[in-house]
Amino acid sequence: MPGLRRVDNVEGITPGPCLPDGRRTVLLVSDDNFSSVQTTRFLAFAATGI
Repeated sequence: MPGLRRVDNVEGITPGPCLPDGRRTVLLVSDDNFSSVQTTRFLAFAATGI
């Protein structure tokens, strides 16, 4: 995706709410490790079969 840099590390993962089409969301968080060259990011994905 344009503007989305590489994620350095994933610190947490959790199932999220169900979407209207029945798929489940999966949420990931990556923190900045107190570094000026890293950023905290929240990522959301849609998944089936979980």
